[in-house]
Amino acid sequence: MKFTFDAFKNLIDMIIQKGYTFSRYSDYANYQKPCILRHDVDFDIQIAEQFAKMEQDIGVVV
Repeated sequence: MKFTFDAFKNLIDMIIQKGYTFSRYSDYANYQKPCILRHDVDFDIQIAEQFAKMEQDIGVVV
């Protein structure tokens, strides 16, 4: 599977549809179905920023 912005948005949508709540490592135990979203930014901080803006637009709040 090619990892694209659309594929990432679809993944986020699926996580939300399945009833998961995005959380931090420090508070995951407070949720019945926590999801910790990690970002591995190795080469391009600008692309990472685009992903972060997309998450914000979708409503991913942690």
